[in-house]
Amino acid sequence: MIGEKQMVRKHAFANALLHRQLKRSISIHQASNIVIDKRQHDISPVSSNISELSSDSYQLPSEAVFETIGHNQSTLSLTVPPSVPVHVKRGSLMALFTATETKASMKDIVQSKLEVQEPLKRLAYGGHTFLYQRLISTVPLTLLVSAYDSTSIVRRSKTSKTFCNLSLDGSVDWALFKPDSVQAYSGNSLTITSQKLPRSVSRAGVRKFGLLKNSTPGLAGSFSSGYKHVSGRGYVSLVGEGSIFKLNLDEDEEILVRKDNLFAASITQTQDLEDGYFVSQTLDRHLQAEVEVKVSDTQQEESVFSKVKEFISKGWSYLHHRQQSLFDTIIGNGSYINVRGPRILLIQANTGEDRFVLGSRSSVSSVEKYIKKGGFSQPSRSTEDYLSYATVKDGRVEFRNTPNFDETVAKIESKGQDKAV
Repeated sequence: MIGEKQMVRKHAFANALLHRQLKRSISIHQASNIVIDKRQHDISPVSSNISELSSDSYQLPSEAVFETIGHNQSTLSLTVPPSVPVHVKRGSLMALFTATETKASMKDIVQSKLEVQEPLKRLAYGGHTFLYQRLISTVPLTLLVSAYDSTSIVRRSKTSKTFCNLSLDGSVDWALFKPDSVQAYSGNSLTITSQKLPRSVSRAGVRKFGLLKNSTPGLAGSFSSGYKHVSGRGYVSLVGEGSIFKLNLDEDEEILVRKDNLFAASITQTQDLEDGYFVSQTLDRHLQAEVEVKVSDTQQEESVFSKVKEFISKGWSYLHHRQQSLFDTIIGNGSYINVRGPRILLIQANTGEDRFVLGSRSSVSSVEKYIKKGGFSQPSRSTEDYLSYATVKDGRVEFRNTPNFDETVAKIESKGQDKAV
């Protein structure tokens, strides 16, 4: 009887437990938004120093908005209103999304095509020609652009790159001395053209600033003879090597800037580059002494000997000048540009011309070929087993390694035979 009551209780308890388990329900939904409480720093899976990207934080602008994000300023956040085209260098676009909610797909609202501007002039003046991706959307669009592009097969050393945004209102133009500096731009009235750098200072500049007749701007290089002239109204995002600094020069102010570090300069007209506002100068050149003026008799006729002597003197002076210029370029501190104000200068900290490395396209295949050729072959290891033993003699302990004890056994046996004799 007692056994039957226990069986009934166990059965009722099992039914109640089963009934409770069946009441529990688990619902699984797709997570549309993962909300992380900023007050719970200890359990947050995301570091607090990472910027949050959300379309809710963007206000709908009436014109393009260029904003650098990140601690090293190597990422550009670009918000573009509808029907406004924007050009981005091919290979630098990381992501794009609409700034407003829409049910249409990206391929239906965004149009994209590749463009190349003035390919012959850019190739002739700078040896560089780049493809830009033209994007235009029917809704507000937000783009993330990187300072690095992955399309070049051969690129210069990987120094840190930073963005620098220019806002042009039509009153001031810009001269960009680095041919590959333009990463993105937007503006219906914005004009970017390739121009040839002047090789000499104009006569008006020589007279205005009292320069030598053979003075040169020094902006043109051996392999780069052009620059980019930016004018009109719009926004331009530039990429420089290392940090970029801005210098404001007032009128009658001068500064010496190393040629390779001179990134860009504001100009009122293209004539500024050859009117003596930019003059080449080297720091290794010695100060020239004052020219000695000799007073001669005007009535004395010049002989043939004096004319030949003057011709030889001018030829020697020209050869000495060329030799000194070559010496300063190869061994000296490099070429400097004497810049006069008023204007704004952009100076980059690095030049990025220290060495060349292969691009990312061939890096993996090169490593695989190197491994197959035995580039990482390890020295052969012996598979012999070594035995370690300790010997105590006169209170001193000696540790030795041996592959076997044949030699030790032979010594012990020889000592035993000697004692037996």
